[in-house]
Amino acid sequence: MRAFSKLQMWKQFALSVATIIVISIISFFLVDLVGYKSISLILLFTVTVLSLVFSVWPVLVSAILSVLIWDYFFIPPFLSFHPITSEDLLMLSMYFIIVLLNGIFTSEMRRVEKIAMQKEEKLRTLNFYNTLFNSISHELRTPITTIIGVTENILNPDNGITEKERIELNQEVLIATERLNQLVDNLLNMSRIESGFLEAKKSWCDVSELIYTAIDRMPENLKHRSVKAFIPENMLLVKLDFGLMEQALYNVIHNALVHTPEGTMVSVSATIRNNNLEISVEDDGPGFQFSEDKTQPDIIGQKHRAGGLGLGLTIVKGFLAMHGGGMKLSNRLAGGAMVKLVIPAETMEWRENYGE
Repeated sequence: MRAFSKLQMWKQFALSVATIIVISIISFFLVDLVGYKSISLILLFTVTVLSLVFSVWPVLVSAILSVLIWDYFFIPPFLSFHPITSEDLLMLSMYFIIVLLNGIFTSEMRRVEKIAMQKEEKLRTLNFYNTLFNSISHELRTPITTIIGVTENILNPDNGITEKERIELNQEVLIATERLNQLVDNLLNMSRIESGFLEAKKSWCDVSELIYTAIDRMPENLKHRSVKAFIPENMLLVKLDFGLMEQALYNVIHNALVHTPEGTMVSVSATIRNNNLEISVEDDGPGFQFSEDKTQPDIIGQKHRAGGLGLGLTIVKGFLAMHGGGMKLSNRLAGGAMVKLVIPAETMEWRENYGE
């Protein structure tokens, strides 16, 4: 019904008038069976239905038209606008008042509903940006504090830092800088998604190359962590935007590595199911802590997962949405978390007609 209410106004006028005319023609052949008073109820029901789907002015026009048609063609004497009895005159007046009030009340209800939806949308947006701001603030504070502290130690001549210690401190600065760079990349991607400037440019891709490229991009301080890929040998080629999906997969794997304890094993697997590419990133860490409704994980407060995951996963959701896909978060039965990326994708046999 909302789809009808969003039609251009002239289309609403045309459809409402056409509906009244069609119902009136049908009623003309029924008047001998049901009587002209019953025809008023049919027309009233028609206008009531129209008031549920159209704006108030097209409904009022159709209501006036239905009154004129009923009076002129159905109330004796026919082809006349002069009711002969006070009963018919009263019925005609009440009919018009009911239709008029119905149209006004329906329009007012629709206006109130629209205002409520706008307030709800603003509240959701405000909550989202508050969460996002808190996440970004935390993400920025940690590497900046590290860089400032390490730099002060390096520049202070009284500390007596050895060459080995200086190298270790420089590595900490590098790690913090890479974290800042990742945050800036996510913010830029978020801006592009929100502006609608970013679009998926699909081409045939090798899933193995997609996964290993994301793994190989991990920062140096994370490359010692155990990441294993499980990809079928006969994996089909899929049509998607390699750059966007590689960044999305990188974000998920990076989150799994950064926000789980040392010694946690992360696995990446892929399969084709029901014309969808499914990529699962699993770990054997503490898993997600879900909120009370058991539908959304409390990502920010997750054990051993300090730092904001919200921004990275928001980017992932945006990139998946561009492909018509989605993301599922759950805990494994054996323990640990699982993030599954589901992407509707065209497929074809490996190397067959590749490049066409």
